[in-house]
Order: sequence, then structure tokens, then C-alpha cells
Amino acid sequence: MFLKTQSALYVILQHLQTKIKPDLEMVDLVNELIINNLILEEILSHCKAEFPYEACGILAGKDNVITKVYKAKNIERTSYSYFMDSREQYKIMKEIKDNNLKMICIYHSHPYSVPYPS
Repeated sequence: MFLKTQSALYVILQHLQTKIKPDLEMVDLVNELIINNLILEEILSHCKAEFPYEACGILAGKDNVITKVYKAKNIERTSYSYFMDSREQYKIMKEIKDNNLKMICIYHSHPYSVPYPS
């Protein structure tokens, strides 16, 4: 099952085509997302730890380079959907801003489905 989670994450990251400004205005297309192996391993470890439930979190960085993973708790605790606690999400967004980073995307796993961007 972990391979499905890993594959789903890879497909989602490969197909990321937009980044979002803090005001949620859609901006330039991103041709590639740069993520190093340590960051990817951190995301995959989070997904594995949350199995059989969906894992979720926020990826932040500068431009199209991911430099920080913010793991979030899925308060729905299901294998087919996720919902971040609004207070936790606010805290993450504040930390991103305080560190002069930008939210690049939200990630989540698909523990039991075939890999596809969502």
C-alpha cells in the first residue's frame, strides 16, 4: 500500500501546474517543481505513518523550490478524504510567512486508490 501512496504523491508533484499567492490569486504556470530527496522522504514518511488514513500537509518554499514540509493532522481520519484543522492551518501559514516562504501546494495521500492528481 505504501507504494501506491508514494506513486500518488509523485504524480501529484509532477503535475503541479500552478502556485498560489497568499491572497489565493492564481499566478504563473510552474513548469517544474524542485524537491530534494530529504524533503520527499519526509513527505513519504508522513504518508506511511498515517496509513491507512490519508495524510495531508503543506509544502512551502521559494519560487518552485520546496524547502519545508508542514505536516498537518487529518481530522477526518478516513482513507478517502482529509480535512486540516483550521487553527493548525493558520499556525502553519503564519510560520510560512514569518520564515519569508510561500505556500507552494497542499499535499495529501491516496492510500487505496490508483495514483492520480487531485
